[in-house]
Amino acid sequence: MNNIIPALFVALAVSLLITPWVRKAAIKIGAMDLPDHRKVHKGIMPRMGGLAVFLAFVAAVLLTQELDRKLIGLLIGGLLIVSLGILDDTRGLSAKVKLVGQIAAAAAVIPFGVQVEFITNPISGELLQLGYLGVPVTIFWIISVTNAVNLIDGLDGLAGAHP
Repeated sequence: MNNIIPALFVALAVSLLITPWVRKAAIKIGAMDLPDHRKVHKGIMPRMGGLAVFLAFVAAVLLTQELDRKLIGLLIGGLLIVSLGILDDTRGLSAKVKLVGQIAAAAAVIPFGVQVEFITNPISGELLQLGYLGVPVTIFWIISVTNAVNLIDGLDGLAGAHP
């Protein structure tokens, strides 16, 4: 926990350095998002902002944290999700393919010991151990959070829009 301030500064510095590069790369390869009635932006936006966010996160983790099995699993799962996002940004994937890819990425963290083991009853505060249900709950949770971030008009793309 005492590494949080250095991690924040590393992530900030790396994101400031890497975002313009990712933006130029997105423009060069044609990973652009056109405005329409469902989008917030009014002009053409480069996609792949999630790559800049992920690279800043990875740099912060590698420079400030001790790697253990669970952290390696999270980095691998994150890499799979970002790779899926880049494929979607550059080629456009169907919803089915994206869901299958998200399930695979979420499941990839399980062998590394990343799993929801219990939930807390909000009324009594009692812990409910999930046992084998922890695996589907973990996969559902990771997919839900991934899509919650992505559904807000692809804000990861907007994250890389301005140098």
